[in-house]
Amino acid sequence: MVERLKKILEKEIGSNKWLINYEQVKSKELFFIKDRMDMNRAKSVEHCRVTVYKEIEDAGQRFLGSSVFKAAPGMSDEEIAECIKDSIYSAGLVKNQVYSLAKPSDSQLPQIESNIDFENGMETIEKTIKLVYGIDGERTASVNSMEIFLQQKSIRVANSEGVDLAYTKPELIIELVVDCEGEKESVELYDMIKVSSFDEEFLKRKIEGDFINVEKRAIAEKVQINKEVPVVLRGAAVCEIFSYYTFKSDTLAVYKKYSQAKIGDEVQGSDIAGDKISITLKPEIKNSVDSAYVDADGVILKELPLIKDGRLLAYHGSSRYSQYCNVDITGEIPNVCIHAGSGNYDEMLKGECIEVFGFSDFQMDAVTGDFGGEIRLAVHHMADGTEKPITGGSVTGNIEDIQKGMILCAESDITGHYQHPRIIKIKGAKISF
Repeated sequence: MVERLKKILEKEIGSNKWLINYEQVKSKELFFIKDRMDMNRAKSVEHCRVTVYKEIEDAGQRFLGSSVFKAAPGMSDEEIAECIKDSIYSAGLVKNQVYSLAKPSDSQLPQIESNIDFENGMETIEKTIKLVYGIDGERTASVNSMEIFLQQKSIRVANSEGVDLAYTKPELIIELVVDCEGEKESVELYDMIKVSSFDEEFLKRKIEGDFINVEKRAIAEKVQINKEVPVVLRGAAVCEIFSYYTFKSDTLAVYKKYSQAKIGDEVQGSDIAGDKISITLKPEIKNSVDSAYVDADGVILKELPLIKDGRLLAYHGSSRYSQYCNVDITGEIPNVCIHAGSGNYDEMLKGECIEVFGFSDFQMDAVTGDFGGEIRLAVHHMADGTEKPITGGSVTGNIEDIQKGMILCAESDITGHYQHPRIIKIKGAKISF
């Protein structure tokens, strides 16, 4: 598909430029209801996005317009050529500031680490089934439904400058719904777990956590808390909090004036009472399905220290916006490593606090720093060491009110493309019940 597209582009594009992003996804999929397999299937799909660029000059100024179309395998050469012509015309109507496309590099793409063999994938699938239902047999909660996807993605990036890079990576995706019968109602919990390797210890901890959490949710009560209490966040909520800092240092945000961050700034301000944050962007981290050593523009990716002890060391972002900001081109590095802090896990949960295990939705407005979410499950830790599962209420706040006093756990966890402290403890957030 890519070679065919390149030939047609070279014939039709003239002096204009182009970029091809191709992805083939092969998958083996199993669907379960309770402990019974309802369906299994295999499929192979192709996605191909073509970007056409056109240089424009107007009143002595140069611009670079772009337009995108999707090419399907079933399209004829004539249909693709017609899309290219339409895209050249559309690109001519867009007046973006000029920037250069990625150039070829002598660097070789490292192989993304994985113990999954897609061709013999049933072994991984069987181990996954055994793991999930082994936990199911030991708990009060049970599997309501489950979907297992074993995928192999073949990705290729090519452009008119001579970039042509390809790599393959496997993925294991588990969509799990567990339920538990409470005294008043039956409750359920949905989770999607994505990993790049079959790491039994990691998967067991994540899946067992789902069963434990839905059992707690089944006995959780709505309470009234009318005082300021420290909040402990974990998992996706921790990632969302720290997305504020990666957004503010992104060249897109800087160029568009969403961020006033300057290299050398103390991102948490002065007089820090808690842990100073450190963040490194990495092409690859363990168990992240987003790992990649080349981005969609064809830029080779390398590890980037972003923030060290609270000080902004660099900007990061796409080739286009890095050029606009006149800084080094880092490319869009997919993984975020938030360095562990000083907090002892057990000590952080001592004293009265609200430890939130799950929100209905937790969001950070990276422009304003406002964050919040409705509590689906939390544990109210009392000063005397007792604890009670609770539900309802919400947590809201602004990053400016919490960042100076954040305590980061010394233990780490992985959620999606984030490696992060297992928990963080914040003061200054508003709890409403």
